[in-house]
Amino acid sequence: MKRNLKKGTAFLLILAAILFVVSEFINKSYSCNQDMVGDRSKNVVALEKERKDSIDMLIVGDSETYTTLSPMKFWDQCGITSFVGGQSGQQLSEAYNVFQKGIERQSPKLVLIETNMFYRKTNKSTKAMNAVQEFGNKYFSVFNHHSIWKKLVCNRGIKPVQSYKGFLIKTQVASYEGNGYMRRCHGDKRINSNAKSYVEKIVRKCKSRGIDVVFYSAPSPKNYNYEKHRALKAYAKRLGVKYVDLNMKQKILKIDWKRDTIDRGDHLNIAGAEKVSNYMIKYVSENYKLPDHRNDPSYSEWNKLAANYNKEEQLSISRIMAMNTGRQTGTKNGKRSNN
Repeated sequence: MKRNLKKGTAFLLILAAILFVVSEFINKSYSCNQDMVGDRSKNVVALEKERKDSIDMLIVGDSETYTTLSPMKFWDQCGITSFVGGQSGQQLSEAYNVFQKGIERQSPKLVLIETNMFYRKTNKSTKAMNAVQEFGNKYFSVFNHHSIWKKLVCNRGIKPVQSYKGFLIKTQVASYEGNGYMRRCHGDKRINSNAKSYVEKIVRKCKSRGIDVVFYSAPSPKNYNYEKHRALKAYAKRLGVKYVDLNMKQKILKIDWKRDTIDRGDHLNIAGAEKVSNYMIKYVSENYKLPDHRNDPSYSEWNKLAANYNKEEQLSISRIMAMNTGRQTGTKNGKRSNN
């Protein structure tokens, strides 16, 4: 028995040593070329590279984050420094990891949490994998960046993408044809317990550090309905955090579902994101006192990035507005898009 225990311990120690060495190699590789990082991890790595204590607002969630809230708009209008730590299909365990990495180097005063991932399905095996992933994410970067091998060995899949502090400009248009997706009802959609455990970890840590928390739901007919609205509103109230459901702000936002979505009501394009960003800028400015850094010379790179962003945003929105949406079925700049 003791002999087997020693063998098992020795194996785990050797495995840990190998993972550590590989992780260090990966860290050096992507620090030299961030384009080598897999698409899902690009925002996480970029967040780690931000200057220490330079981000005042952190945004976490799945792809609904980096298609709805533009840090460059927050900067341009009120000098707030924000970063979108979103990932496609982000699990709550991953959101917790991004949050942890964010507060290690940054001192955010406000954390925005997009709520779509609260409803991502989990089971017992998912919970076990989340626990393993949480441990691996914390100590071994190979868990986060295993896809880097394909790029290192084969030089495949390296596609530079312009990210504006985690936000991606999307110009595709594929209309949502439905209506009235937020019809009032009396039921609610239960949030699963595994999701709640991670959400509550984030909220507790924020409160212990004096960080404000806001839940927000991006406009998305595919992902939201009134049952979820009721459940999320009650959950936020129980945790003592504010909740902004942008699906209930249709008249104010004036989302044009013929033009403002890239995939028939799942995600917004840049035209829709501009409307959401403008609303949330007003909301944050009226409810929280975040500093304006626009005249601070140490943030000059934000001004340069914002200038590039504004040019690309204006050009992209002009192209979208010029499209014949009645004939648009998932195209980009007049050509079929696979995104």
